[in-house]
Amino acid sequence: IDDSAFFRKSIPNLLSDKGFSVTTVESATKAYQLLEAGLNFNLIITDLHMPDINGEEFATQCANDNRFQNIPIIALSSNISSDIL
Repeated sequence: IDDSAFFRKSIPNLLSDKGFSVTTVESATKAYQLLEAGLNFNLIITDLHMPDINGEEFATQCANDNRFQNIPIIALSSNISSDIL
């Protein structure tokens, strides 16, 4: 999940090259819609900073839903903040 076309292309290419099947979306809202539609995912990689629902909010939303709380989520960011350091 990433609103940046660059990252939606580069990260999936790396994973696809290793044999993983990858689905990409540009927003957490669309990702949650896929989950609710019944698509199964073994792992979710999300950007932290997105305009509609950020990665932390998305992870919390999944954790609070019994259907999705066991899906591992990796959050990435290209932004560096003093809060993280």
